[in-house]
Amino acid sequence: MKRITKYLTLFIMTFAFILNINAASGKITVSTNKSSATVGSTINATITISSGSPLGAWEWVIDYDKSKLKLTSGKLNIADVGDGKIKSKSYKYSFKTIAKGTATITVKSVGALDWDKNNISISKGSKSIKIITQAELEASYSKDNTLKSLSVDGYDLSPTFSKNETNYKVEVPADTTKVNINARKNDSSASVNGDGEHEVSEGENKFVITVTAENGSTKEYTIIVSVVDPNPINVKINDKNYVIVKRTSSIEKPDGFEFNEIELDEQKVPSLYNEVTKLTLLGLKDEDGNIKLYLYNKNDNSYKEYNEISFEKIKILPLDIDKKFDNSYKQKNIKINDIEIKALAQKDSEYAIIKGKDLTTGKDNYYLYDSKTNTVIRYTDEMTKSYKEKIKMYTEIIVFLGAETTIIIFILICILLSKVRKNKKRKRRLLEEMKKKQEEEELKMQEEQKRLEEQKTKEEEQKKKTTVKKKTTTKKNTKATKKANTKKKVEVTKENE
Repeated sequence: MKRITKYLTLFIMTFAFILNINAASGKITVSTNKSSATVGSTINATITISSGSPLGAWEWVIDYDKSKLKLTSGKLNIADVGDGKIKSKSYKYSFKTIAKGTATITVKSVGALDWDKNNISISKGSKSIKIITQAELEASYSKDNTLKSLSVDGYDLSPTFSKNETNYKVEVPADTTKVNINARKNDSSASVNGDGEHEVSEGENKFVITVTAENGSTKEYTIIVSVVDPNPINVKINDKNYVIVKRTSSIEKPDGFEFNEIELDEQKVPSLYNEVTKLTLLGLKDEDGNIKLYLYNKNDNSYKEYNEISFEKIKILPLDIDKKFDNSYKQKNIKINDIEIKALAQKDSEYAIIKGKDLTTGKDNYYLYDSKTNTVIRYTDEMTKSYKEKIKMYTEIIVFLGAETTIIIFILICILLSKVRKNKKRKRRLLEEMKKKQEEEELKMQEEQKRLEEQKTKEEEQKKKTTVKKKTTTKKNTKATKKANTKKKVEVTKENE
């Protein structure tokens, strides 16, 4: 069918060309999804034929720079017919860029008829694509990673904004719960992260705005938003300064805890309390504005960072080990779920003993931690006793087997020595037999050589006798011949006379 359509189209176009009938004009346009590309990328092109009157038949051959483009999809030759209605038709192509430079896509050998079989005068369009290497593309990227402006709604930055200044401070009233940071990039191709609305709490709140240039380089602008606290409660832990968080909205509540209040420095502050474990937590903010939960001990007014470790069926709060175990266990720091805790472990073992508070029952227990499966089971003295009994049993077995093994080894050594002696005797006997056999062989060879020499001597003597005999016979024959010739000669002479 396709072949018939093609031949029909060609026939119509040829016939119309002969008649030279003029009709409406049309055009062929070429468009691509990009005007520039890197070597190795894909370009999608669309070629469209259109006319003011219904299309009858048309054909063309796509023309492109084969040294820079490779056609990966789409027909090279187009021959098609209309239906009396359509005035345009599009065709899709895909190319792969194979070399740098400027490549052009167009058409050639164009012919078209309208539905009334009149010639259509076609204007041909084209599309050029600039092809560059990846290195050239990256070299063209913008390096500008600065801001054009930076501000906090309703407040002034200190110092005044400058694109080369990266650290700023702003002070807001005590009742401020949120601030809105505005950041405008200096280059349209750059991107900005960290701006927008943020929650704040008493004390310093640190916010970092990151500008990423088109080439990937980054610059960070830092704003410290200080929420005024007329009566801050400062805490020092391991030579680091913290401030008590006074807003429940800034504290994340763990499972099993409920919000409560305690009094510190004659001020009511929010706390978290677990009825089962009897633990109290407070929110503390560090100098960078990071808020974490800390265990608070009212008796000695001490703080310890709260880190709960979650396993499949249990959550525990790590505690310090205060019990002695077998000397083979050594204290070391291990990481469980990215939390570093103290543990007891044997050398090169996948297991460790840890202590923790079960946050469901509130009980303190020792646990055996399996680092390979990241699981724990409760560790008891019965397990130690069982292990010791097994070790004792294995020791006795080893001692018993050791004695038996020693006897067996001794017997084997004796057998081996006996075999070695026998092998030595056998080897000596074999060597003597081989030597004797070798001497006999040499004697036989000597006798055979002597026999051959005697035989050779006899043959030479026989040969000499034969030669002498032949010479004697030849001599006698020669004399007889001479004598006969002489006799014959005499007879001939007499006859002649």
